[in-house]
Amino acid sequence: MSGAELLKVTGERCGRLGEVIRWACRKCNAKICTEAASTDGCSLIHYCMGTAEDDSVEAVEGLAELWQRDREQWCAEEAVQWPQSVAGWSREAVGRRELEATGGCGCGACRFRCRLVAPIELQHCYCNLCRQHCGAAYMTWVPVQKENFEWLDAGRAGLELVRTTGHGSRHMCRSCGSVMSIIYDSQQEIIWPAAACFDVASPGFARLVQNASLFHSGMLGRVIHICCKWRQPWHVIPEDGMPRLDSAG
Repeated sequence: MSGAELLKVTGERCGRLGEVIRWACRKCNAKICTEAASTDGCSLIHYCMGTAEDDSVEAVEGLAELWQRDREQWCAEEAVQWPQSVAGWSREAVGRRELEATGGCGCGACRFRCRLVAPIELQHCYCNLCRQHCGAAYMTWVPVQKENFEWLDAGRAGLELVRTTGHGSRHMCRSCGSVMSIIYDSQQEIIWPAAACFDVASPGFARLVQNASLFHSGMLGRVIHICCKWRQPWHVIPEDGMPRLDSAG
């Protein structure tokens, strides 16, 4: 790989591969691949499929269908539960219960704290930009009132607000390339942190995403799949009964 805009992030560890190097675009923070050493001393490149051009997989007949049914999941014991979430909030049962959560970027240079107030919303977005920014099949966002969200003073070292579209900006880490939030021009009172940036062990959020009874009993008022027309053909959206929109919602 070569290019003046390549961002090389070292010093990270993968539960399956051990010490790795992660590569991204310094200009737009699109995630490109993870590089790991093999037993013979050569480098193994694991490409971020969320960044693949939309028609490149479909160009190979049968490849998308093959990947849908023939795939291997690594570190399944560390997987969070919110991708399988369903909405079930009711005012009578839960009301406006609050949970405090913390989070940040991959390298720790940027940190935040927020209060999640029921009914909590999750939006799974399959658009090209979200997929490029995380390298995966989709990116999940959680809307939070700005008055309930703060960037911690000790975690502002690499924080940068970047204009990414004609209607919004994203907070990113200059050091590791993590994309941590969206602020839409039309919703200046709301910030949308990425669910993957929350500390799953933080107070409150751990209970939300790991406790199945709480997870399904009413904290989530809305779960929706958006920009589904840009879904990668190798990814199957779960049959969870939640709404699906072709575009943003």
